Amino acid sequence: MYAIICGAGEVGRPIIEALQRERHEVAVIDHDPDLLGHLNRELEVSAFLGKASYPTILERAGAKNAELLIAATNDDEVNILCAQLASNHFRIPQVILRLGATQGRLATGYDSVIPTLVANAHTLVPEKRVAETIANSMSVTGAYFAQDLLGGAVKLIALYADENCPLVNSFLKHLTLLFPELAIRIVAIWRGGRGIIPTDEDSILVGDLVYFVVDATQIERAFSVFGKQTGNTKGVAIFGGGRIGAALIDNLLAQKGKNYKITVFETRKDRARQLAERFPTIQVLHGDVLLPATHQQGGVNFPLIDVALSLTDDDESNILAALMMKKSGVRHGYALVRNSSYSPLVAQLELDGMITPQNTTVATMLSLTRRGHVGGTVVLHDHFAEIMEVKLVAGCGAIGRRIGDLNLGRAVIPVVCSAQREVSFPYGNTLLEEDMWVVIAFDNADLVRFDRYFSPKVESGF
Repeated sequence: MYAIICGAGEVGRPIIEALQRERHEVAVIDHDPDLLGHLNRELEVSAFLGKASYPTILERAGAKNAELLIAATNDDEVNILCAQLASNHFRIPQVILRLGATQGRLATGYDSVIPTLVANAHTLVPEKRVAETIANSMSVTGAYFAQDLLGGAVKLIALYADENCPLVNSFLKHLTLLFPELAIRIVAIWRGGRGIIPTDEDSILVGDLVYFVVDATQIERAFSVFGKQTGNTKGVAIFGGGRIGAALIDNLLAQKGKNYKITVFETRKDRARQLAERFPTIQVLHGDVLLPATHQQGGVNFPLIDVALSLTDDDESNILAALMMKKSGVRHGYALVRNSSYSPLVAQLELDGMITPQNTTVATMLSLTRRGHVGGTVVLHDHFAEIMEVKLVAGCGAIGRRIGDLNLGRAVIPVVCSAQREVSFPYGNTLLEEDMWVVIAFDNADLVRFDRYFSPKVESGF
């Protein structure tokens, strides 16, 4: 596939890397020569300097031959015009439009006209998706990561295995024997800086970050198997009231019956005032959470707070703030970290989790661009693996076969959902049928098998 990515910044760069990893031909447009210079040195892409909303630049980048265009600059106006040109003028079959946070668009009136201007484009709002991911993880207090699958019938959860974990040094094939009543499957492990899709012959070791899927009604039982406890979240502290922080507040306040008690720390005075006016039911404090005077002035009692989230634009500040709040008595601390090289610090510093926004953005984009009927995608850790929901539609090679007869490599199918919405944790003799939803865990090396079994074959007609 030939793809054009407009914008090589925080949103565009991980998308470029993901597409190149899958061996697509990628062209990049950006007005910043330094960003393009870095890309040329580090990645095999065609780089074009200029404004992505100029037809001449798009034409030079090969828009007439492109199959996919992603407008991912930091400017909504540029992205909208670029997507409009791609869809209406160059007739690019698939167009993805990155937009800023909802509140900013409301002020411009774009929301009302975007469906008319770019009717065929998919929209991607990174801040909103990251906020949804954070809120999903907060629904399972104490998890490194949590995500709904199959409409919430099952949860994908990540937990660290420590010395108190009863599963340590046990073969995974014994998990069902040890806990026969528990609907759970371990699908991935991050260990010592690398990830694996485990087999039944693998074991869990102390320090492993273990990803598993579990029936949503058995989460507490699954936690106990790992020697941990989960509970309800009421008190929430947020450091950083930028786009992601504001989107998260919107999400939390919209959840019926939750009644979160939210305290926000914001260092920018004007932004703190805007947040206080926009969210009158929460506590907004102007100042740095790292300074005792800030929370003392606001009367903040950290031991009464369940979850602390550091969501500023600075990785180091986020790690320090989350650590400080946890050391001050907060039960669980999470830091938003864009630089994946910091991930080993999470376990060493006893933080509960690391929020990686680029993983969420890439997962959303992959869900839109993959062949087949893909419901959702989750990118794990340093993109060593993915979890994908796929519907088996007519033409898929897996239909009519048993799971054990598929050549999936190390990829696994931990959960299936029938056309009648009956969810089960399958075995090798489970028959795959049309209109069934399957959850697949695979690493990048096994992606070729995805097309073989889960992408519908198109008849030529010749």
